[in-house]
Amino acid sequence: MSSHNDSQGRERRRYPRLQRPVFYRVPSFFDRWKSVCDVGLGGCRIYSDEEMKHGKQIILEVLLPDGTTVRVRARVVWTATMAEGSAAKYEIGLEFMSVPDESWDVLKEYLETPTG
Repeated sequence: MSSHNDSQGRERRRYPRLQRPVFYRVPSFFDRWKSVCDVGLGGCRIYSDEEMKHGKQIILEVLLPDGTTVRVRARVVWTATMAEGSAAKYEIGLEFMSVPDESWDVLKEYLETPTG
């Protein structure tokens, strides 16, 4: 798995990642909704039993708690094989490449609203 901190331990991501109740599916791989590990406006980390190679572009559907679904184009930026007995075979880091304006606004509002 790649590190997202620089040599001084500072976060390199443009947008912070949050632990929020969000689900995803990749229609070209599987139709069942799965939980996102962490998500930010720049991307997310997911678990998958399907291997996705570095650089692969996918369409990702993100389901928010209110039932709103947003579609984004994402690119695999890293893949790590998980230990046997883990929740899935792979841990995958995705970078959002293309998010339609209306989806961006919905995602941004959800991620920037404090939880309570």
